Amino acid sequence: MGAELERFPASAGRWFGYGMIAVAAVLAADVVRKGIDASGALGLAVLLGGAVCIYMVMVRPQAIAYAAGLRVRRLASDVDIPWSRLERALRRQTLRIETDRGVVHCVAAPRSARAMLISGGRWVDRSQERDYMADRIMEYSIEHGEDPDAQAPVRTRWAWPEITLLAIAVVGAVIAWLAGH
Repeated sequence: MGAELERFPASAGRWFGYGMIAVAAVLAADVVRKGIDASGALGLAVLLGGAVCIYMVMVRPQAIAYAAGLRVRRLASDVDIPWSRLERALRRQTLRIETDRGVVHCVAAPRSARAMLISGGRWVDRSQERDYMADRIMEYSIEHGEDPDAQAPVRTRWAWPEITLLAIAVVGAVIAWLAGH
């Protein structure tokens, strides 16, 4: 997709996710220290599966602007949106990106419903407010939309490393559970 232009800030939940993965690593080290039997293997598989799920839900999602388009990293897939295909970007509870092929939601840039509706202790209609992230995305689309590299179709790719790790954790948990019974 060319040179990276900007990584849009993700939610604070990303740091909570890193913390939870660190806790899972410490617990896994404790299981290994005590010795691995059938229940220990089941515990390790559950910890690995939990850590991968936390990574996919809280750490992985992100929106990144490149010279040729926007990459939306979702839970289990990446969507590459060339600037010429981007029609509109709005940030509501998720970053909503409208393309000529449909709508792509990015959970990396959430706004809570409460924050959208309350200001100074009173209810406010913020549906028409401007948003920095959505505005920047549209600026990039206008700047780079005519570039030859930005004319490709919208492309979705699966996040196979994460999906594979999750599958290994599930299969390992099933095998460990069967071995223990």
